[in-house]
Amino acid sequence: MQTAQDRKPLAGAEPSYRSFRHLPEPVRWQWYENAKRIRRGREAAGVEMTETYDEFIARVTRELEL
Repeated sequence: MQTAQDRKPLAGAEPSYRSFRHLPEPVRWQWYENAKRIRRGREAAGVEMTETYDEFIARVTRELEL
């Protein structure tokens, strides 16, 4: 049986937030905060992301037009 330490981290990109562009700016800022919280949770669980954190932030702010 594999333990958490034996498993290799998964690699993957965060989901796209483009579909939220049409929402009011305060709501888009909430989605920005949610995106960061989701990312932190995945990293804490050992998920290795393909984007650096800076790339992630740049992409999410671009997608949300913030």
